[in-house]
Amino acid sequence: MFTIKLVHRLKPYSHLKKCSCLIPNTEFKVEVAPTLLKFTNLWLQKSFEIKLGIFGPVTKFTVQQEIEKGKVVVFMHTAKGYVRYCIFRDKSEVVLRVEKAPRAGLHIDFNKVDQSYKTKSELVVANIKSTISTQKSAHLFLGCTKAQDVENIKKRGDLKEILPFLFAVCQKIPHFEWDDPIPKEGMYELLKQLKKEGDESSWLNLFNASFESIFSPRVQDTDYQGLVKSESDVTIIPLLYELKLLILNMFIKGDQNSIEFFPNIPKDFVSGKLKGIELPFGIIDLEWTKGQIRRISIQATCNETLTLKFPKKLKVFRLSVKGERETRDVSTSSSLRVMKKGKYYLDNFAK
Repeated sequence: MFTIKLVHRLKPYSHLKKCSCLIPNTEFKVEVAPTLLKFTNLWLQKSFEIKLGIFGPVTKFTVQQEIEKGKVVVFMHTAKGYVRYCIFRDKSEVVLRVEKAPRAGLHIDFNKVDQSYKTKSELVVANIKSTISTQKSAHLFLGCTKAQDVENIKKRGDLKEILPFLFAVCQKIPHFEWDDPIPKEGMYELLKQLKKEGDESSWLNLFNASFESIFSPRVQDTDYQGLVKSESDVTIIPLLYELKLLILNMFIKGDQNSIEFFPNIPKDFVSGKLKGIELPFGIIDLEWTKGQIRRISIQATCNETLTLKFPKKLKVFRLSVKGERETRDVSTSSSLRVMKKGKYYLDNFAK
């Protein structure tokens, strides 16, 4: 038996004195500057601002998106002292919590009310009607452990580094019903091209046009890079839903009773881990190295006979079942019977 562990945490950050990022588990993104916060509802595409009583010069300014913990953290040194606050979702509200303020407090001007907030005080900045998915987030790791400074990430342009962040961010958007067809204009042109081509340049074009700052989604390429032929004011949220599936389907495709491993994986993604994939029959963890599947665990949530599809070169694997002493070799062309609450471990893959 084994456990596929993933200890790498996603905490992208920026030192730029004006940057933006998604507030995890909400439909809001926030643009952060030392003295101003601009919140934008990505679904309604409406914005509002909050002014902060920060006195410069400001040094060591940092905005960090703690994706797993579901919050945005901002900290800086000011002429009046050290300031640290975080923005997060609490039930049906977006909350700003002052974690460290100068002795006189942090002055916040919101809705024409200027008030001083001491350390550990909170301000509700928005109400949220959307619901958070009960499905736990899945995690992707493609071997990159470099510092998560987003400016350097963009310069490197390495999909092995970028895709885990995009996969995580796209899972942190609440679900909205979208009954209309997927739009064709604006950023959705690049989505269509990505679905058709699926190559590195298509991924990078979509990333560079549709995201800014700390993986902050946008409907307009405000960097004017010449990547989008037409403009659109359609919400970006359906694109994020589609993008999440495109990333997942590189590594695994599944339905009620079948799984396909590595249907579209790029050749240079030679090692990695994918943990916590919820499919109709259970939860899948996957690890690969040197371009070959190393280990798979399946935690079944129902009784089912599964059809497994592996890369053609793999012919056999070892199957272990929790609670059973003996292991057995199984052909990759065989089906796998799983029982509710059972745990199944596949390793020793061979050609």
